[in-house]
Amino acid sequence: MKILIDECLPAGLKKEFVGFDVYTVYDLGWSGKKDKDLLAEASLNKFDVFITVDKGVEKQINITKYDLSVITIEVPKNILKYLVRSVNSIKEDIQKLEKNNFYQIKTGSKLTRIN
Repeated sequence: MKILIDECLPAGLKKEFVGFDVYTVYDLGWSGKKDKDLLAEASLNKFDVFITVDKGVEKQINITKYDLSVITIEVPKNILKYLVRSVNSIKEDIQKLEKNNFYQIKTGSKLTRIN
């Protein structure tokens, strides 16, 4: 499972996904790209999942153009101590994700498809 973590998330989140092939936008030199451009690059580079905290991305992007899933994490603050609370739920369900779909997770809950 190949995961791309958005640049708006702390780089330390990458370490929480032990056992997965994980990269940050920064790792790949894609910083500053718009979400639609990131998704295009991620799809071309065979990523399975893009993780972000960007709200409303599902309203801005036509996900059917990209061969991956997008997970939006909703947290009170975009800091590692809040984000890691969602990681176990993501890891439990990540293999079940269907490509070309948006998913959301709120602290203390499970992944939910939102499109």
